[in-house]
Amino acid sequence: MSSVPALDRTVALLRGDLFPTLDPDVLAAELTSTSVLLRANETNLVGNAAQTAVVSSFVSLAQMGYEVILDVPEVPLLYPQPPLKGSTLRSALLDLGSDLITPARTGPATDTDAQILIGDTAAEGIPGEVIRVGGGPWSAALGIGADSRVRRLADELPVGAVLTGIACAAEVTRIVARRIAHRHGLSVAREFDIGGPREVSLSLPPLDLPEPLDAGELDFISAGAITNGCFFVLLRVPRLRALARVIDDDTAEESNLNRYPLLRRSLLGRMKVGLLASLSIADFRIEQLPLRFGADDGEPPPALRPRVLVGVDDIPSRWEVQRFYPEWLCVAGTSHFAALVSEHADGTRRRRCRRSEEHTSELQSHHD
Repeated sequence: MSSVPALDRTVALLRGDLFPTLDPDVLAAELTSTSVLLRANETNLVGNAAQTAVVSSFVSLAQMGYEVILDVPEVPLLYPQPPLKGSTLRSALLDLGSDLITPARTGPATDTDAQILIGDTAAEGIPGEVIRVGGGPWSAALGIGADSRVRRLADELPVGAVLTGIACAAEVTRIVARRIAHRHGLSVAREFDIGGPREVSLSLPPLDLPEPLDAGELDFISAGAITNGCFFVLLRVPRLRALARVIDDDTAEESNLNRYPLLRRSLLGRMKVGLLASLSIADFRIEQLPLRFGADDGEPPPALRPRVLVGVDDIPSRWEVQRFYPEWLCVAGTSHFAALVSEHADGTRRRRCRRSEEHTSELQSHHD
């Protein structure tokens, strides 16, 4: 365990795969001493996707413990951007940064590990790698270098914008890993490329979304990292209507700060389902059910809705969900740097086979 509990999971992952001999406290200090300039001009903040790219980049970087130096104008928020509070972008980001791991600040920036530029925003003439982010409704792109070019984010749909934020934090972490290896004279396994940031191009198959966009009634089993990430995207989709119920009995703790994009330090100790329910907006309502689904307490589990999303690691709880045979079921889990998702619809039979049980149990042991 490191001296920065909020980074325990991050430190464990980096030690397990990259730096097994490095002391946890030293690695935590390396993360929190990293500074990143996040820069955007007003022209590149027009539209929901552009503002989402800034927020997604900020949250993803801050969850790594990095100090984020903000160089963005004070513009009105065009659409809700949870967990931000207030009505203007820069002030809301500074407020969020002071409520996470390492407080954010405004410039001037004289020496940074990396610059993140939104769209065609001009680079600052200071040392540090330059990563330019852009994309479309279903795509994300990173260009490397001040002269690189990317498509400006100018859409309403935020999916590609969220991807840009996650991707840029991953590339900054590649820069940081290279610095750590050099500073401490460490070698890294050949399969891990820490030679510097890379250009990135991510594209999801576009969906033909209907109007009006109505997801109906949904159940979420677990209020953890996967559900947090899912709501982070869904709450930013304009005019999306849904009634979501979240089932969980856990409370938020400090080690969740590095992977729950909707969490703030001031909310630690509260029920996770209550935190998510408090983020409801007019069209997207979130209900809370504070219990552990599948708990062996003699009480029957609640009847599930036709559409269910499962992010819980507990294997018996997943089996209990499958027993209800919902019309549509999505199951997701993580292990190390991988995410696994399966989708089942319209009577697809889900069987408790031994191979699946052993594989999922292995993932759970890594996750724990």
